[in-house]
Amino acid sequence: MKKYGWVLFILILHSLHLYSFYSPVHDSTKIIRNEKLIIKKKKGNYGVVNEYENKVIIPILYDKIKAINDDGFAAYKEDQWIIYSKEGIIISSPYTFEKIHVPIENFNENKIIIIGKPDKKLESVVVLVSNKNDYTSYKYDKILSISPSYYHVQKNGLYGTLSIDGKEVIPPLYKSIEYMRPSRKEDPYLAKVFDSHNFVGMININTGKVIIPVVWNEIIPLGKSFFKVKNGDKWGLINYNNEEILPINYTNIVALSSKFIKVQEEDGQIFFVSLDSSRGLGEDYLLSQNSYSIKQENMKFGVVKNDGTLLVPFQYDHIEDTPQGVFIATIEKRSKLLNLNGEELTENYLNIEFNELSQNFLAQDSKKRWKIINYKGEVLFSTEITNKKKLLELLNQTVEEEFTDYEGMSIKNDKDRKGWASGILAGIGTAFVYLAYALGYVAVILININYY
Repeated sequence: MKKYGWVLFILILHSLHLYSFYSPVHDSTKIIRNEKLIIKKKKGNYGVVNEYENKVIIPILYDKIKAINDDGFAAYKEDQWIIYSKEGIIISSPYTFEKIHVPIENFNENKIIIIGKPDKKLESVVVLVSNKNDYTSYKYDKILSISPSYYHVQKNGLYGTLSIDGKEVIPPLYKSIEYMRPSRKEDPYLAKVFDSHNFVGMININTGKVIIPVVWNEIIPLGKSFFKVKNGDKWGLINYNNEEILPINYTNIVALSSKFIKVQEEDGQIFFVSLDSSRGLGEDYLLSQNSYSIKQENMKFGVVKNDGTLLVPFQYDHIEDTPQGVFIATIEKRSKLLNLNGEELTENYLNIEFNELSQNFLAQDSKKRWKIINYKGEVLFSTEITNKKKLLELLNQTVEEEFTDYEGMSIKNDKDRKGWASGILAGIGTAFVYLAYALGYVAVILININYY
């Protein structure tokens, strides 16, 4: 027992020694392992030393010291915080801080180290950024909101965006900023920016690249590749390279799907335009720019070109125009597709309907079985399904997601259901990550908060 008593006594002494050397200060005894740095207490004061070289990195003069992840230290004395690098260099000069906030740990070389308030009575903040071995600071009047990707900041009454990595992707030069929710992971994360004259442009906040210059009265994203833009009271269409697709002289432009838009001219004339680059704007589409009209004579329908040329004879009970530049013509309760020259593209079907989801046509044969055909009348997919509701469910499960906009519209792709379990786990993991972000940022969202 005596032998074990001596062992216990030695362990107690050793633990007391460790306690005095690693004296906890607000959980600040964290070792920066790569540099072997520890926070040391001596005569009631704190500093930082190199554990192996017994070298003082930060003088042992402070009331408390807090490790800032693995990036340096915050030293506190006389109601002020000073920020040191791991090498013991003051990197917060000329600022000292009444309060500081340490963002969630970031392992990138470029990152925000701390957000500090020089005066706790004011809302102004200083963001200290590490750029590898260099340091930059930004001063803002306010941080208005935070997401996992960026800070929305204000300076001199104007607004900008600071990335989580500390890059001022949108300088605080704009009257207001609207952040566009991305519809897919690979989409650029866009923000509408408004200048003092209320002209609007579009910026990618991941890169800071100006996608659309700030010269328009309104911009609305259409799908993944185009923007509907307004100048005065006229609309046009441009792409991500700021190239004009449709001139700015139309009354309205409406997206019907990912591939087709409806364009209205000042006189009320309407035409359709294909945005499908694989199909292009061929002669059929040039012809479709409302150079024709569906008319009725002697209770029958036909199509007449504006110069009076008959395109489709007056022999059909009904004719329906479609965004695909072809007609659905019905005669004696049977339907077929016609092109703009009146040529029949399909056999007779019991029913033909245009389907926006697949951008093709649903056709029901004489045995009431549904098929999917394209604008050329070619059968893409035959089924034994006679119930239209079941067919639509099948389409919802198999059609590739092609059209999502920044207002939250989306077409869900459930094509691959095999990984549902891993998807649920991934979703839970993502939820925890975002929760961590939320907890890390909650103090800054209302910037006049209690920092550490």
